[in-house]
This record gives sequence, C-alpha cells and structure tokens, in this order.
Amino acid sequence: MIFAGLICLARGAAANSASSPPPAVRIESVQIGFDGIFKTGHWAPVWVTLSCAGPSVEVELRVAARDSDGVESILVGGHDHRLRLNADGKTVALRYVKSGRTGSGLTIRVAGERGELAARSLAAGELGTAEPSTQELLVGLAPGIGLEEAARKSRRDRFQPVTVATVVDPQHLPADWYGYDAVDVLVATTGEAGVLEQLTDAQLEALDGWLKLGGRMVLCAGRRGAEVFAAGSRLARFSPGQDAEAITQRVTTGLENYAGASERLDAIGGQRARRFGIPMTAVAQARGTVESVEVGGQTGRLPTIVRFPYGLGQITFLAFDPELPPFDQWQGRGALMGRVLQIAGTSRHAGGEADSRTGQIAHLGYEDLAGQLWSALDQFPGVTRSPFSWIAGLLAVYILFIGPVDYFFLKRFRRLSWTWLSSSLIAVLFCALAYGVMHRLSGREVHVNHAGLVDIDLEQGVLRGSSWAHVYSPATEKFTLEYRNHPPLMIHSPSQSGRVLAWQGLPGAGLGGLDSRAGAALFAEPYLMVIDQTGAGTATAGVRDLPIQVSGTKSLMGTWWALGKAPPAQRLSANVHGLLAGQLTNPLDCELTDCMVLYENWMYPVTGTLTPGKAVTFDGVSPRNLEWHLSRRRVVDTKEVVTRWDQASLEVPRILEMMMFYQAAGGAAYTGLTHRYQTYLDLSEHLRTGRAILVGRSSAADSRLARDHDGWDAKRVRQWAFYRVVFPVDRSERAAIP
Repeated sequence: MIFAGLICLARGAAANSASSPPPAVRIESVQIGFDGIFKTGHWAPVWVTLSCAGPSVEVELRVAARDSDGVESILVGGHDHRLRLNADGKTVALRYVKSGRTGSGLTIRVAGERGELAARSLAAGELGTAEPSTQELLVGLAPGIGLEEAARKSRRDRFQPVTVATVVDPQHLPADWYGYDAVDVLVATTGEAGVLEQLTDAQLEALDGWLKLGGRMVLCAGRRGAEVFAAGSRLARFSPGQDAEAITQRVTTGLENYAGASERLDAIGGQRARRFGIPMTAVAQARGTVESVEVGGQTGRLPTIVRFPYGLGQITFLAFDPELPPFDQWQGRGALMGRVLQIAGTSRHAGGEADSRTGQIAHLGYEDLAGQLWSALDQFPGVTRSPFSWIAGLLAVYILFIGPVDYFFLKRFRRLSWTWLSSSLIAVLFCALAYGVMHRLSGREVHVNHAGLVDIDLEQGVLRGSSWAHVYSPATEKFTLEYRNHPPLMIHSPSQSGRVLAWQGLPGAGLGGLDSRAGAALFAEPYLMVIDQTGAGTATAGVRDLPIQVSGTKSLMGTWWALGKAPPAQRLSANVHGLLAGQLTNPLDCELTDCMVLYENWMYPVTGTLTPGKAVTFDGVSPRNLEWHLSRRRVVDTKEVVTRWDQASLEVPRILEMMMFYQAAGGAAYTGLTHRYQTYLDLSEHLRTGRAILVGRSSAADSRLARDHDGWDAKRVRQWAFYRVVFPVDRSERAAIP
C-alpha cells in the first residue's frame, strides 16, 4: 500500500510539473547598430532585452534577418548561444545579424525546452536607419569632436555623403570584432575619461581585433596622453611612439596649414589670446608617417598627426583634443578632421564619378569593384544564361502561334471548334521546348567558383583569410556546406581565432542589389550560418540548409582569422632614397608564383617561383613605378599609353589585384568604380606608412567549401588563391620625413 501511494504521489508531481505553465518571456526592446544606424550587407550588433515573469529559465535566442535574396538567415554558434533569464528580471543579450535588403526587418524568437516562448517581428521602420551598403559610416565615441562639420563639408564639396553616429554608452558597443564590420572609421577621444577607457576587457579585445584585421581608428590624446599611454595602461598598445609626455604647445602653424585654415588658433574670432597654450602629447620615435609637425617638444620637432599601421588596419594619432578649447570654436576644425578622416578633398573626380554612376548601374548592374568581382565569379564554364532577348523572342513566337497561326490553320480545315485542343498542344510543346533549352544551356552539374586572399602581418602576428564563393545549382536544392581553412603560417598562442561563412550580396542599387527594395522571398524556411570561435579550429563553421533555386547561384563570403605571435619578423630597410635594400624570405609553407614586392610607389618584380624559405634580394634590382604597373601604363613610340580599366572584365585575378591596391592605382579616377563595400582589402596606405608587401599567387588554396555528403566534382570547381605578406621596413631619417 505504501509503495502504491508513493507511485501515485510521484505521478501526481510529474503531472503537476508537466501541467505547470511555462515562464512568461517577453521581448521588451531591440536596439541595432551604432546609435540606431547600420548598413545593409554588413554585420551589425543587436541588443535584445528580455523579461521573465516567473522562475528562471534557460533559453535560446535567435535573430533572423533576410539576406540579399529575401531568405531569412540566422547566425548561430559563437559565445553564449544559450542564456539564462533570471526570475522576475530583465536580461540584455547581444546577437549579430546581416541585413540584405533596404526595407527588410528582423524576426526574433525565444525558445525553451518546451518550444517557442516568445516571438516578435520588427518592420524596417522600427529598427533604425538602414544606410546603403557602400555608405561611409563614421562612429564617434564622444560628442562634439567635429565629425558633423567634416561630414557637412564633404557634402558641400560634392563628395560621397558621410553618415555620422555617436555612441556615448560603452554598453552599446559590440563584444566581437565583426560587430564593427559596417564602421569605416572609429574616432575616440581621451580628453576626459570616456567610452574607450570604460570598455570591458571583451569589448577592448574586440576593438583591438577589428583594428588588426583591417579597421581604422582616429585616436585623440592631448592633455591626458601620458596617462593613457603609460606602461600598464590598457590603451598603451595604441601608442604612436615611446615616452609619451604632456606638454603645453604655443605654436600651431603646422595644424593651421594642414587644415588650410585662414583663422589662427591663437586668434579665434579675431581676438589674439594673451596666454595661449594647447595641452598636447609628445612622443619619441613616432612610427608610421608624420603628417603634421610643430616646432616644440624636447627635440624641437613635435609630431601632431601621425598615421601608422596597426596589424592590417590603421591608427591615426592626434596629439591634441579636438573636442576641447580652442578647437571647439575654431573654424578650421571641420577641414582638419575631414583631411584626417580622408573624406574630403581626396578625389578630383568625385563629381564625374557621381554623374556616371547611374549609367554604370543600368549597363553593368554594379558601381563598386566588389560588384565586378561578384559578376566575374557568377560565370561558370558550360553554363549559359539565357539572354533576355531569347526569352522575349520565344514569348513572341508563342503568342504568334497561339494566336494568328492557330486561327488560320484551323480555319483552313474548318475546325475552329478544335482551338481548345490546338492551343493546349501549343502550350505543352512550348513548355517542353523551354524546359529542354534551359537544361541544355544550364547543364546538370553543380559548379563552384572560389577565390581566396590571405593577408599576413608578420610584426603583430595577424592572419586574415577572405574567400568569395559562388555555388551554382541546376535544380532547386538545399545545401549544407562546411568552411575549412588551412593557415599558411603557424601563429603561436592565438588570442583570437575563428571562421565564419555567410551570404554575400551585390553592393549598389542595381537589380537585385543590396540597396534595392526588398522583394518577395522564394523560400520560407530560414537557414543557419554557423560561426566557429572556439580557437581550436575543431568546431564546424559553414551554412546549413542553404536553399538555391533551379538554375540559380548563391554568393558566399568566408572569413577566417588568427591573432597571436608569429615567428620572428623579418625587417627590411630603406635607404635615404626610399628604395628597399637587403633581402626577404618567403615565410609561408606554400609556393608563390607571379610574385612582386611593393613599397611606397615602387614595384620590385620577383622572377620564378618563390618556394618556402627562398630569399629575394633587392640589391641591383631596378624597381618600376607602381601606379604604372597597376594601370598597365607604358611608353610606345615615345608616347605614354594607358590601358583603360575594363569595367565589364570578368578576369578574376585582375579584379582582385585592383581591390588589393585600389588607391595606389589611382582609385575611382582610373577604374570609374568605387571601392567602398570591402575597403579593408586595400592596403595602399600600408605602402606609405613604412610597410613592404610581398604579393603572390599559389595553387594551394587557404580554404575550401566541403559538401556534407556528395562532395564536389573537381572538374566543376575553379579556384584562385592569392597571398600578401606585410613586412616592417626600417626607414632612414631622410626617407621617413613627409
């Protein structure tokens, strides 16, 4: 009896547990991007505030955004993919999304062990401001820095409009480096202890990783520079030199000339200051390129604007505080910040570039170099896309047959009543004809085009791999793909590493572009993008259940990274004339062909194959002009001949070469296209700030896509692999002076 009673009690408890209502979870608020600003085609941070009325519960939060084809995509994996909601409390969770179309919204789902607990769909108007994929975005970590003035000046001068976002709460900054994907330049100040110094360790590592992997930051350190860059400070890593100290500077002619200002800093408003002095930070042995100097400091030469490489990215140091007096009232602050940020006065052809853009979109379907690469990778051997003229012609013939031909044929035999049968037969025959032609032209095999670029900074131990893959499917099918990488160089004690594979859109407002309005989705079910941030490289990264329609393609973008300690860096040297001297060796474990070494505005050709460990010497090598090489300029019969950039070219290596050194080739003035979607690929600035770059091709790919079950037919896979290795250069004093 006792045993039976215990069984009844247990069953009753289980029944009560099963019948107890699930905790009431509510999606309170959603914040996206930086001050509510994000860009299509780029990763954006999303903060979701959840409330739980009831006992604590463990849930999974997923945020879905529509890709460039209108299909929902969800990023999963990474850190803390599951979270615990506290009883009767609120929890803020950070996720990342990649929005593919202007005007599309987000869908948020919260699931527990028993199923969905809460869901919410947000329209585009509820999210914030979705900027175009190629819009330049400046993020300031303090108000009143002068970014708005610089942006207004750029619009006045008919340059590309610039969007400015201001973040004053450190909690509204991402904790993963790819959360800064949409940011072109981050501007931080230290005049007062602000956002930069309040970042958590995870947020600071995310910022550090973004900079090393290609980000750009302007760091202003005036009166507190000695404190900010002191030994043991978390921000000491961003110092532009050594032995930082605070000084009072009374001569500012260099800054006034740099800004092209008619108003002097010591006479703002026409009133000459009696006791004039600006707190500044003086550093010794400034690295990179000094763009502005003043007479002052211990050595008599005070660098006030220094631009230097930081891994694959760049930091611009300002030795003053632009948000403090006297700069806050100075008329030249907008021009000075515009030049520092490189958003004004940098292109002589901005107006012509804008005027020709409409025609480019109509004819080519793209206006950015990334779009040209997208178009080139979308061509597959053995697959012929039916031109619109063919489709229009077939429709015209069909209308002709189902109308006049059918009528006169039946009238001749006096069988007009048979038109229901003849028209049906004509429709069936034309459908069969269209189906047969489509399969004849499109083939029956899956094709893959895969281009890869690996960038390595030896001094700071940075590896970044970028992959573009287009997958063609002859039939409607779902694909599960794994993204695998093989680093060509060992990095010791990596602090950050990972892989992610996501969809890639076509930048611009052309047909199907990221900046066009959202259209109807062909597939209702979402697919997953899996990120691996374990650091061990053993977890799976890729996409799951990716749908591709019949005779359609899907464009994918893969990124892998590793930050740590590289083998001892080789240091090159430059003589007083700015030419390289000495030798370098290939530090990679793969052979390189078609090699060249670039430094400043020179190209040093490398003959033959560069095997691992093989040395390249510069003694006796005559360099060539880099811009001439990139633009294929030559002299024919004493005349200078320039090979114009072919905007319709489908040559993948040539397009990638231009994306790698866009500014060095002349930028939009040469190509007639922008390079604003994936600007981090352009390392032209590194050549001007004390870095030499070894460039080469290889038959050994750094990454590949693996299919879950069938694999690929090797004959249907085309690959291109490029490598760039960045070497530090010790420049003589004469060569280092701008």
